[in-house]
Amino acid sequence: MVARVFAVGLLAAFIIAVIAMAAPSLVRAHGSGVELNKREFAGPYEVAFGIVPDPPAIGEIAMTLAVIELQTRNVVIRADVTMTANGPDETVIGPLKVETDSADPSFYDLRTTIDKEGIWIFTVQVDAPAGEGSADFTFEVKKSSSITGIITLLTLLAFVVILGLSVRAFLGQRVELGKGRRVNRHKG
Repeated sequence: MVARVFAVGLLAAFIIAVIAMAAPSLVRAHGSGVELNKREFAGPYEVAFGIVPDPPAIGEIAMTLAVIELQTRNVVIRADVTMTANGPDETVIGPLKVETDSADPSFYDLRTTIDKEGIWIFTVQVDAPAGEGSADFTFEVKKSSSITGIITLLTLLAFVVILGLSVRAFLGQRVELGKGRRVNRHKG
């Protein structure tokens, strides 16, 4: 019976590993951070830019920025950062104030909603002691795919089934071990 429980646990670990390798973007945990994978110069600054989801899809998006002074290579804290988004059909969002991250003031965060598919240009304007600067970041916004949600749901269901089978096997083993252990409580 111990071998059966071990085999079920090993099977569960194998299935989770296969899912993790097959869909690595689906198993990133919250808090894994935003990858600041785009960089542009904005006057005396370099702006590092990350967006979630990447690539962006119609709906809510979250953007994270870091502003670096070019001359000193220091991260700029407490800069006045705004963003304007220009999309298809002359759609304009903003200007919006980009807030300092409460957990780490060297980052700036903004959440907004994109409602149209197409090419969007996000213009970041920075005003800090070294001067003012502006940088453009271009993204293609697409419709979100429902397949991602379906895969996530199936992964969760598979995990729950595997966990349930493991618990059932474990409890079955305890019951079988307990059958031979009867305590005689008669005082003699």
